[in-house]
Amino acid sequence: MLNSVVVKAPKLRSRLEFIKRAVEGGWYEDAEAMGQKAVDFLQRNTPRSEGVGSQKGEHIADGWELHTIGGKEKSGRGFLMVVFNRFTTTPAGKILARARLSSTDLGGSRSKSDYTLMHILEYGSRPHRIFAGKKKLRFMGSGGKWVFTEMVDHPGTAPTGMIRLARANAMQWLAEFKERWRRKLGAGSM
Repeated sequence: MLNSVVVKAPKLRSRLEFIKRAVEGGWYEDAEAMGQKAVDFLQRNTPRSEGVGSQKGEHIADGWELHTIGGKEKSGRGFLMVVFNRFTTTPAGKILARARLSSTDLGGSRSKSDYTLMHILEYGSRPHRIFAGKKKLRFMGSGGKWVFTEMVDHPGTAPTGMIRLARANAMQWLAEFKERWRRKLGAGSM
């Protein structure tokens, strides 16, 4: 048993030195910048419809954030980063109750669904009817005048795929990040 510890000690020391070089060389800052790059990409690529669906002037495109998990208390540096939208989900990915659309929003019966505006922007929607609840629906009509109605035929929404594009980009950025740091540190597996 003692021999296996002695044999593994040099390998462990080598790995610890590798990690120390990475941390001192700015590995964490580079990783955090990559996460922020994903946030910026999503903010730029989330469709905006001015004045519609915003609350207190905030827009769903502005809700993208980088959340860091774990790490030391002193440095605040985590070991895992998650990109999420604070208007629709928690950092853990749970859909917020206020973000759930009722199926009446999608032309169905009056029950809550697992859909949010984010899902509709990502995957699109088919043409559907939207019915008013207690109040009439209000939207800007032609000529800039407000129109009030109890029902509207929505033409559907084209999918944007912004989250899937961000994920594909992030995979490419991660591969570049890994290769850059492999070269910078000189060897070792990441």
